[in-house]
Parts: sequence; structure tokens; C-alpha cells
Amino acid sequence: MKDSNSPLRVHKWRTRSWNIKKFVFFGCLLAVGLILVYINNNSTWQTENNTSAPKLQESSDDCPLKTIVPVENAQDNVIPGSSNERPLKTIVPVKNAQDNEIRVSSNDRPLKTIIPVENAQAFVISAYYDDRFPPPVVRIIGIVDRQQSNQSLYCHLRFHNETISVEAEVDIHSNHFGFRYGSADLNCKCPGITLNSSVSVTTSPQNNASAPRLSIRNIKKGKPSHFTYEFAVCISVMFRNYSNVLQFIQTIEMHRLLGVQKVFIYKTSSSRELDKVLGHYIKEGIVEVIPWQITSFINVSHSWKPKAGGDLLYNGQLAALNDCVYRNMYTTRYVALTDLDEIIIPHRHANWGELMKFLEKQYPYKEGFLFDEHHLFNSVDGDRFAYKEWNNVPGVNILRHVNSEPVDRKSNARKMILNPRTVVQTSVHSCLKCIDRKLFVFVSSDVAWLHHYRYQYKTRLGKDKLIKDTTLWNYSDQLIKNVNSLLHATNILRATQ
Repeated sequence: MKDSNSPLRVHKWRTRSWNIKKFVFFGCLLAVGLILVYINNNSTWQTENNTSAPKLQESSDDCPLKTIVPVENAQDNVIPGSSNERPLKTIVPVKNAQDNEIRVSSNDRPLKTIIPVENAQAFVISAYYDDRFPPPVVRIIGIVDRQQSNQSLYCHLRFHNETISVEAEVDIHSNHFGFRYGSADLNCKCPGITLNSSVSVTTSPQNNASAPRLSIRNIKKGKPSHFTYEFAVCISVMFRNYSNVLQFIQTIEMHRLLGVQKVFIYKTSSSRELDKVLGHYIKEGIVEVIPWQITSFINVSHSWKPKAGGDLLYNGQLAALNDCVYRNMYTTRYVALTDLDEIIIPHRHANWGELMKFLEKQYPYKEGFLFDEHHLFNSVDGDRFAYKEWNNVPGVNILRHVNSEPVDRKSNARKMILNPRTVVQTSVHSCLKCIDRKLFVFVSSDVAWLHHYRYQYKTRLGKDKLIKDTTLWNYSDQLIKNVNSLLHATNILRATQ
């Protein structure tokens, strides 16, 4: 009988045990490899067969993308971005998604703020709930072809997890000046409204789930208990690669000195230097830019006269101003409607706050105030404020333009500071449709003027016939300091030297 504990038998047993362990180990590795191959192939097959999924492109410079991708049937399609992300500003609508709305951020490059209605010569811009008159409506700011004004348009209102379709009442504003296209309100009667409601517009009474939807704003009841801004300015429209950098900075800084807290700018195009300035002001929160890509759809005019050519009055200015009024309806106490080369300057008061307290006391039942326009034309007066460091900054130095033409009451293009809650439709120089026209009053020129910096209108007037207005010089010390600070912060002075 052999000894079971002999060295030879122990060696054979250990060798066989080691072989079994090696077999089990490599077998496990093979199994794991096969599983990974299967998972990878299955994922690739799903991706290739999901043709409705949006494809995401990577940035060429490997910066993190700041992309919002709506997920099919998702209730909350929000992806928070870190503060150091480089925004790509991309929104990818997904078919059948419940929230396929187009939103505009103040720091976004042009998104679709002007949306064409399929099979119609009509465009929608924004939607606002308006319950100031019975029955309440969703008022859509738009632009329509007056030659197709009889075409029916339909609103598809989404709220309470259901969609209700109603025919829109198309109200074309009367101040179209004979151009083919005009600003319009598309009024949609609605039985009720909730937060996060939206609307789309089509030419069919049947809802089209793929039609772009607009968020419905101003879903509030009653008078606001407080305002986010005491004063805001609506400026329209920045176009033709606008490059008047120095005057633009002076205009924004003057408005800040006067007490303005927010400036809304509808922008088609601007120069590279101006974009630097806009970016700085956007970060500070004083400016909000609304992309205004109207020229992508309509041959616009740069004039208010149809004979100058184009199909829409002055770059769609009226639609922009009406959108701005409704945008500020419940957030701002007073809104001023002006252009890039205009500032309302008080003559008796240091700022707009003091001016409006005076006017409210003087006219206790008025809600809108119209200011006479004075042309301070582009010819300099003396060497005062002729700073060499500003010589290479593009634009006009308004501190040197103090000669004004006498006011022509018959052709005066006044501008307004108004309570937006009294306005239904606005024009450039007056309220087109108001709750009550008697709520508006003309302000005497000895109280405040509209300073309009432009070319000389009446070229035959001699210097002795002009009015010298140096009111702006009262703000010169702080204005110059603020302008220089901005120029240094944006490196514009260094770039032009």
C-alpha cells in the first residue's frame, strides 16, 4: 500500500489544483470580454437606429459645450451649466417633446426670436397673457403681410396638459405707413391659463405638434406689489453693423446717471468693438440684447417712407417696441421708448426719479409723458472735451455737440416715458391704442428735452439762429470717468492706440 502523503503524490495534487485555478481565471476573463463586446455592439445598434435623436457636435477647441437638449417626453429638460462653460447656445427641439419652446437669453447669439408661420407670410415674435379687458387673450406680437390679411391663422394653446385650438383675431397696427408688411397683434381667446403655458401658430385649425411654441409671458393677476426696475429704456433697432462705439457708451452711461436700471436693445448687427461693449454691459446686467434677425425673412426699409424701398417700416422697429412694452409690463414702473442717438435730459432735475416725482405731482392723473425733440447736430463747438485718447475710438463724442435747432411744433418727433400697463399698441412717437389717450401729456421744454444727436436738419440756419444747450455738461465729470472706465475694461483704448 502506497503512502497518500508521499512527496510524489502531493506534488501531482498541487499541480492539478493549480491547473484548475488557471482554467477558471482565464475562463472568467473570456466571459467578461464577451459581455463587454455584446454591450458595445448593442449600444451602437441602438444609436444607429435612433434616427430621431439629435446629434451633438463637439467643440473643435475641446471647451465644454453648453447645450440644452430636450429629451422625448421629458417633463423638465434642464441641464445646469457651470459658470466657466463656454456657451454654444444650442437648443435642439425633439419631435413629440412636450416643451419645444424657443427662449431668448440676453447673452445668446441670435436664436429664433422671429419665427415664420408655415404656409403664410406671417411671423410671430412673442406671446403675452393680457387680462386687462374682457375676455382675456393671449396677445402674440407679430408681423404680417397686409396683402394676405384675410388668411386665417390659428392659435394652439397648451396648458393643463392639453392643447386648445382657436382662430386668431389678427389686428394689423394702423401705423404701417403703406409698407407691404405691418406689425400686428394675433389675439387668441383663452378659457384659462396656467404657468408654463405655451402657444404655436399655424394656418390649420388642427394642431401641429412640430410647430415652434412660444412661452406665454405675463401670467400674473392684478397690479404688481413692487417693480424690478423703476426705469427701463427700449432701444430699437441696432442694424447696419452699428459701430458708433463712443456715443453708444456715452448714451448708456448717461442713462445710468439718470437712474435707468435696464436697457433693452433689439440687435440685427453690430461691429466687433461694439460687441465687446455689449458683452460687458450684459455681464453687468444693465443691458439685455434681443436678437432681431428680421432681415433673414423680409426686405426691410431703413426709412419711414415707402418710396425709399423695402417692405417693412424701419427695420421692424414698431414690432420691437411693442414687444418691449409688453416685456416690461409687470416688471417696470416706467419705460422710455427711444433710439440709439437719443436721451431724454431733465433741465430742472438731476435725474429721472426727481423728474417723474415732479411730473406725477404736476399731472396726478397722467401715465405717459411726451418730450419735445431737439436736434443737436454733428458739428462740434470749440475744443472743450476734445480728449486725445478718444480720438481713435469709433463714434461721436456727444459732449461736443451742443448746438440745437429751434423746435418745429408741426413736425416734432416727440418720444415718451410711459406706464406700460396703459398701452395696448404703441407707435414710435405716440401711443397708438391706449386704455385712455387722456392719460398722456406733453412736457414743457423748460422741464426736459429729448436730445437727438444727428445731422443738421435745417441746413440754412445760421449759428445765430441756433440754441446752445450745455445741460449735458452738468454730468460731464462722472460721465467721462465712467466712459474711460468702460473703455479700459473692454481694452478698446489699448486696441485703438
